[in-house]
Amino acid sequence: MPDQEMRAALGATLNRLMDEDERILLVNADLAGALGTSAVIKAHPDRCYDVGIQEANMTSFAAGLASSGFIPFIASFTAFTSRRACDQLMVSVAFAKQPVKVIGGDPGVSAQINGGTHMSFEDVAIMRSMAGFKVVEPADPHSMEVLLPQIAADPAPVYIRSFRKKRHNIYPEHPDLKLGRAEIVREGTDVSLIASGVELLEAMKAAEILDKEGVHAEVIDVHTVKPLDAETILASVGRTGATVTCDNASVVGGLGDAVSEVVSEAHPVPITRIGVHDRVGQVGPLDFLLDEYHLSAPWIAKAARKVLAAK
Repeated sequence: MPDQEMRAALGATLNRLMDEDERILLVNADLAGALGTSAVIKAHPDRCYDVGIQEANMTSFAAGLASSGFIPFIASFTAFTSRRACDQLMVSVAFAKQPVKVIGGDPGVSAQINGGTHMSFEDVAIMRSMAGFKVVEPADPHSMEVLLPQIAADPAPVYIRSFRKKRHNIYPEHPDLKLGRAEIVREGTDVSLIASGVELLEAMKAAEILDKEGVHAEVIDVHTVKPLDAETILASVGRTGATVTCDNASVVGGLGDAVSEVVSEAHPVPITRIGVHDRVGQVGPLDFLLDEYHLSAPWIAKAARKVLAAK
């Protein structure tokens, strides 16, 4: 499938949802152009707000709107929607059980030239730890188009990790994806590669590398990191007997920890976590950063060989 901008898919889908439901509102923090929501503001000026660079206030404002029966989406970079607004997310949204939908743009190394200050590796751990929050990371534009309406309809607060720029469409148009259900995108028998977001494509590339070595990897898209689909994951590791988690975030509290918790309690197998190990971000293009932080396909393949040897 052709490459498309994730932010274009986000903006177009949100625009359609606002056409269909007058309760849906959008609150920006001075990043409408960067995050692809400018067209939404143009189409729905009476239901869009820009609070400026005030992410904490944006969060509390959205919680107030939610308490009045609206469904607010708030948007900024991941570093600001998670780290900067952490207390407001906890008290005004999680504690108050308000269905605010939080869009975090440029997750992990996808911040690229914005560098370390805008490169949040901690956001998954922060948001996984908040009671009641769901954590979702679409892997491509087509999955964004299918998952966003489900997120809008969900009564829980949801944190959405959203890549901004062009991504390869892994899924066909209108894929049968369900919030909370992991998706097997490639069947295999030897090792389970469990990935989310930009790492799904890297895991698929790694599976191709391993296939040439006679290793048949199963690849799973965990677009919903919380609540985790333990049933699909345990069924996969039960078949393969080894797993590698692939996460564009810190290994502390990220997808790797979520999977490790489930696997270690129910069906222990050799497991290695691909993710960021105790490092901060830096400036660079995506391909360089994926390799620099050991997130690229060759590193995933190397980790798979390690867990295979431990079987």
